[in-house]
Amino acid sequence: TFSVFSNEVVMIQDPKFFIPNAVITGGVNNVFKPVISYSPLDFYEMYVYSKWGDVLFESHDYKDGWSGTTEEGELIPQGVYVYYIRYTRGGGQPIEARGLVTLLHKE
Repeated sequence: TFSVFSNEVVMIQDPKFFIPNAVITGGVNNVFKPVISYSPLDFYEMYVYSKWGDVLFESHDYKDGWSGTTEEGELIPQGVYVYYIRYTRGGGQPIEARGLVTLLHKE
């Protein structure tokens, strides 16, 4: 008879969270959203604000992104906008990200 024994290996991958700093409507990077890898999400929210503090975009699904348009589909003027992202990784660790995103229109 043969017996086989094996060691159990557990690999832990640090989560990767990348946020682009520009969106080009009609270009290659035409949707603003974070790229999240190796991290299950228990909670997620993202907001994009105008320079006056108006909410231009809101999402609670990390697969949804901002395309540089209003809810009615009208293009928002080129410029720099503020984003706020908050999410909770598996295990309950809250993470926040704030910054600026530049919106450009390809013409």
